[in-house]
Amino acid sequence: MLNVLGMYPGDPGAPGGDCAGIVLASWPVIDSPALPVGTAVFGLAAGSLGSHVRASAQTVVPMPANLGFEEAATMPTVFVTVDVALHRCAAAQPGERVLVHAAAGGVGLAAVQLIQAMGAVPLATAGSPAKRSLLHSLGVGHVLGSRDTTFAAEAAQLGGAGVVLNSLTSAGMVAGSLAALSPSGRFVEISKRDIWSAARVAQGEGRRTAAAAHVAFLHASVPRPLAAFQSANNSVLPTSSARLQSAPTCATPWWRWTSCPSALCTLHCLGWHTSQPAGPSFRCR
Repeated sequence: MLNVLGMYPGDPGAPGGDCAGIVLASWPVIDSPALPVGTAVFGLAAGSLGSHVRASAQTVVPMPANLGFEEAATMPTVFVTVDVALHRCAAAQPGERVLVHAAAGGVGLAAVQLIQAMGAVPLATAGSPAKRSLLHSLGVGHVLGSRDTTFAAEAAQLGGAGVVLNSLTSAGMVAGSLAALSPSGRFVEISKRDIWSAARVAQGEGRRTAAAAHVAFLHASVPRPLAAFQSANNSVLPTSSARLQSAPTCATPWWRWTSCPSALCTLHCLGWHTSQPAGPSFRCR
C-alpha cells in the first residue's frame, strides 16, 4: 500500500512482493531444483502486482493444500518478518509478555500466532472495537487501545512487556512503548518511517538496559527466506491440529490497484488487501 501510494521511503521497486500462483515454466539453479510446471506455489517475487511474475526458486515453495491463493499470498513476508523480529532480534522466551502494536493487521496477526505457538503471552493494541473484538476471539487476553498512549500505563500495570513489536509512528507512541517495557526489555521496530536510533532510545528514555533493533526485511538479500515460515509452521505443537493461519483478506481486482490506488485507503478491511487478477492462476499482495 505504501508503495502504490508513493509513501514508501526510498525506492521500493515495482509494486507487489508476496504472491501465490501456478508455475508456468521453471529452470533449475544451484541448490534449488526446478519446480514442476503446474505446481501451486506461494512466496516472494518483486513486482508481482500483475497477472504473471518471474520469481526465484529460492523464494517460493509449494502451497499447502489447505490454503487458497488469496490466503497464501498474505503469509510469506509477515511470517518471515515476525520470525526475524521475535526470534533473531528479540529472542522472545516462553512465558514472556510481548506487546504487539496494530495487532489486527497482517504482521500483528502473524505475531500473535507465533507468540502463542512459542508459549509467550501476547499483549495487543488495536484502534477500533471491531479489531479489538477480533483479537479477543483469537485468544488475546489483554487488548489495549492504540489511539493514544494510555496503553503504556495499562501494560505497566500488567508487569510490563519483555518485548515490544512496534509499528506505530504517531507522536508519543515510541516513547510510550519504551515506557511499557520491563527492565532489560527489547524494543523491535518494524515501521518504515520515523525510526528511532538505538542511541536515541537510550538517551531519550534513560533506558540504558533496553535493547533496540530495526527490522527491514528485504527478501532479495536473505537466502531461503521461506525456511523461517516453514520452520514456524512445523513448530506448532504436533499434538494439535492447529497450523499457522493466513490473515483475514479483502480481495480486490488488480486493475484497481494500478488505476486508482488511493481509493483502496477507503476500504475497511481487517488483515490484508490482496490483488486478484482476472484469471484463476495467480494472486499477489
